[in-house]
Amino acid sequence: MGTWGVFWVTAEDGIANLMAALSDQTRLRLVHLLASGQEYTVQQLVELVDRNQTAVSQHLSTLRRYQIVTYRKYEQTRIYRIANPAWLWWFAGLERAWLAGPDGSHHRVDVPQPEIVASPPGWITVNRPAAVARTA
Repeated sequence: MGTWGVFWVTAEDGIANLMAALSDQTRLRLVHLLASGQEYTVQQLVELVDRNQTAVSQHLSTLRRYQIVTYRKYEQTRIYRIANPAWLWWFAGLERAWLAGPDGSHHRVDVPQPEIVASPPGWITVNRPAAVARTA
């Protein structure tokens, strides 16, 4: 018979788990999209990250397990968002640190913003942006 107890997770363990969850490029792209503060359906995320639905759903499941994203249901549709508003601040800081570069130089990343199209209440329709161009 197993024993139940209280297990403490250190800040280092939590950060290591977070970094492990974000170590996959597709998951990082999903988080980057959701960190804009917008909500997206699975189908919209599939189109934006150019992966199949099974792959995106599995990545979202991993992000849910680490409590990075959450969803609400509208009929049969799951609409995803960042789980905790504090993550928005953290991800914005991480992005600023990356753009500043380790040597003080600036990386330039041209990320086209998705076009938001009018749609029924509670829905967000996003037209897929063109490919991301990255220059050094």
